Amino acid sequence: MSALSLRLRPARPRWQRARGETKADGDKLADAAGYASGLATNLLWLRRHGEARTAADRYLILGPTNPEAYQLRAMVALAQGKLNEAQAVLRRGEARVPKDELLAFVAY
Repeated sequence: MSALSLRLRPARPRWQRARGETKADGDKLADAAGYASGLATNLLWLRRHGEARTAADRYLILGPTNPEAYQLRAMVALAQGKLNEAQAVLRRGEARVPKDELLAFVAY
């Protein structure tokens, strides 16, 4: 285990508690694209890929013309080692978002 992992280990219960509070608030905000985006991003950082994928899929449903939604969903696929899936997500995005806009956002 790395030194950083050992230092962060005591923080894990706080993350879990915060995640529980966030989930409770999120149930009230189920139709908010911003909430789905933040949740997916946080879960991705926590390496909780299955939950991040669900939140990112929700974000795509709520914001089908938002290039960030496609980028985030592709990042989840890449975190899982699924390059082909990430490429397919971005191809789907090209059908709903102008290609230049999607490319600029993903390249950023």
